[in-house]
Amino acid sequence: MVMSSALGQDASPFELYSREGKGWLARCFQCGACAGWCPSGRFTALNTRRIMRQVQVGEAGEGPELRELWYCTTCNSCVDHCPARIRIVEVIFGLRNLAVKEGHMAPAHRRTARSLLRTGHMVQATEKNRQARDRLGLDGVPPTVLADGEGLAGLQSLCHLLAFDVLIGGPRAGSEGKREDERVEPDDETKEGRVER
Repeated sequence: MVMSSALGQDASPFELYSREGKGWLARCFQCGACAGWCPSGRFTALNTRRIMRQVQVGEAGEGPELRELWYCTTCNSCVDHCPARIRIVEVIFGLRNLAVKEGHMAPAHRRTARSLLRTGHMVQATEKNRQARDRLGLDGVPPTVLADGEGLAGLQSLCHLLAFDVLIGGPRAGSEGKREDERVEPDDETKEGRVER
């Protein structure tokens, strides 16, 4: 995958990281400790070792591996056990950022981001949540942007200013009702079943 850098030049992720002083990527000698210690990799198609190699040879983010980026829980087990002390989670974050800029985002993450943009929360406030808060003696609505219309408007304005709404394909600040692109669709795991290695 070729990316456009902030300088407007096309570059592979490895070249981009190298230009930013992240030459430590070349230290990966493919020992496999990252993949061996990855708890997500035990249950999904995530293979951090393969991702690191693909970044090194300039092939990161091509094909089905793009989906793998979203299976990382960012627990840092890979970093903690890497003998070369490579910041693998930083690489995953970088690749995710580049993928999102190209329009690739896990459906579940897109729904979460849209919820944040719509309500100011990543998790929807439901009647069940309100009842639980009442039982605990808390206000039914938490003292966040849910209870503060100006706060929500400010968050939405900031997201619009940063083009976050465009990036996630969500509602623009101040829009009313749900647009067609806000429909909740099942993510890949729901549609296709869990991916196993």
